[in-house]
Amino acid sequence: MQAGLDVLKNSLPEKTDSGLINGDIDMEHILKQPDGRYVVIDWDPAEIGDRCWDIYWMAKAIPHLLFGYNESLDDFISFYEDKNGRALKNKDYYEKAGLMWSYTLGMFIENAIPNHVAVPLIKHVRPIQEGKLENMVASTQK
Repeated sequence: MQAGLDVLKNSLPEKTDSGLINGDIDMEHILKQPDGRYVVIDWDPAEIGDRCWDIYWMAKAIPHLLFGYNESLDDFISFYEDKNGRALKNKDYYEKAGLMWSYTLGMFIENAIPNHVAVPLIKHVRPIQEGKLENMVASTQK
C-alpha cells in the first residue's frame, strides 16, 4: 500500500481548473427537483479546489473502481464534459486516488467491522484491486 501512496504523492497534478467544489459529493447528495433539475445538497465541506475532484469523487460509486468497468467511468465523464463544455483533466491521477481510496476503505471496514454486510464483497474484489494497484506501481517504475 505504501508504494501506491508514493505513486500518488509523486504524481500530484497541477491545479489547472480551480473553483468552488463540494468536497463530499455523492449520489445521495443529489436531489431531483419536481421540474426535472438536479441540485446538490450538503455543502458544509465546500472549499476552493480542483473542479475535477467532485466529479471523480462522485465517480467512486461507479463499479469501475471495484470491478474495472472503465466504460462506465468514461461514459460518465463524457456526459459531464458534453453537458458542461469543458474537458476534465488529471483523470489518471484521480483514477489512482479512487482505487487507493476504495482499497483502503475496504481494508478498514474488514478490520474494524468484520461482521459488516460488505465484507464478503470486499474480500471478493480485493485480488482485483491488488492487481490494479500492482500495475499502477509497476507502470511508474518503468
